[in-house]
Amino acid sequence: MKPTPTKKAKVAEQTSPVTDSSIPGKSAGMNKLFPYLINFWVFIPVVIYFSLVNKYAVNFPYQDDYNAILEFLTKFKLATGFDKLSLLVSQHGDHRILHSRIVYVLYNGIFGKVNFRNLIFLGNLQLVIIFLFLIHFIKQAVPKYWNIVSVVVGFCIFDASSYENADFAMSGMQNYGVLMLFLASLYFYQKSGNKFLMLAALFEIICIFSSGNGMIGALCTTIILVLNREKIKYMVSGAIFLVCSGLYYFHYEKIPAMGVKDEPFSLIRDVRFFLHMVGSHFSYENGIPIGVCVLAVLIALLPVSLKLKFRENTLPFISILGFLMGTVLSISVFRSTQAMGELGAYSSRYLIYSHLLMGLLFIFLWVKLEGKKWVWYASAAGVVMLLYAYQSNYEYGEGCMDMTKRRLENMPYFYSDHKAEANAKAKALEEAACKLGIYCIQDER
Repeated sequence: MKPTPTKKAKVAEQTSPVTDSSIPGKSAGMNKLFPYLINFWVFIPVVIYFSLVNKYAVNFPYQDDYNAILEFLTKFKLATGFDKLSLLVSQHGDHRILHSRIVYVLYNGIFGKVNFRNLIFLGNLQLVIIFLFLIHFIKQAVPKYWNIVSVVVGFCIFDASSYENADFAMSGMQNYGVLMLFLASLYFYQKSGNKFLMLAALFEIICIFSSGNGMIGALCTTIILVLNREKIKYMVSGAIFLVCSGLYYFHYEKIPAMGVKDEPFSLIRDVRFFLHMVGSHFSYENGIPIGVCVLAVLIALLPVSLKLKFRENTLPFISILGFLMGTVLSISVFRSTQAMGELGAYSSRYLIYSHLLMGLLFIFLWVKLEGKKWVWYASAAGVVMLLYAYQSNYEYGEGCMDMTKRRLENMPYFYSDHKAEANAKAKALEEAACKLGIYCIQDER
């Protein structure tokens, strides 16, 4: 029988002071914030990375910034009606960059002028959003030790060797943007019920029109929804993939690389390029043997049974893996044909895919060995290897960012191959933008 409170107890209860814990809203809010406050150390890689970006980012256009930002905004400002929409989805080189152009238009509309340093920060903030999505998926797959796994993944993706994405406005906006949009679509499709279906579909559509590999992301999302047996969602996602992929190539034109002749197809060359990319987190020059080792470890750690059943809460990572490997394969096929040498055809802006692949390997390691005694020994060995690569990549990346900053500050224009005709084109694009009040390079000199 439940004891009846005494008169004194009732009086004490009625007259006791109100505490924070007795306020439902405040208590609930603190309870939600507390795990993030005590785990703030997970964002140490973010702080280090943005300290580096803050040190080297400058308000000068760099290479494709002249075309993708200044030339586009000049044309957009002079266009009217339907022509503005056409410009948003028009090609930039071999890609359509809808998401990037929406950001450029909004920034210029809000602030009146373009600031490349600020655009660089906006591009890199997308990597933080990517990290937050990854943390969400990690907490589902490794709920007990999600913070340890997350900080290691953070050191993998906030890697300074991706210096072109870190200090190049157009590059960071596009390469981090398409990955962010893919993860956003995957995240909202994964939510239970159909409440966020329209939002997931919107992110998928923008993702497809924001880079060539956006179509790969949409396909991987559809496949995962099929595996989850979510009929309505995979029908919506699949329809968007088919329709938007077709529209992507509507009035599409293959743009040859400037001054670079394509070589005939070579399977051996493509495979070598693919392995270089897979192993480039540790060393691009020695990427082939490292790439073979990475693929072997990946096969061993895949969270799938012999009956092809995936471990619980790992399907988002399988989708991400498909997106990464599909992107690396497509880059290997199309980029390796350019006659710039085996290493010359590679660019630091592609390194984010190798970095994220290493993060996935560490996640798979924990999922595979969770509950086993030697998980800590295997994880410690993995952490040592990844931190060694992080340190080496940091020194390399900072050196390249410093070199880029010096060139931008001391050269009149930093565009394409830096020949006289290229500089003349860059000057014409900048002067046209300056007349419209978009950006004037002389204001920064």
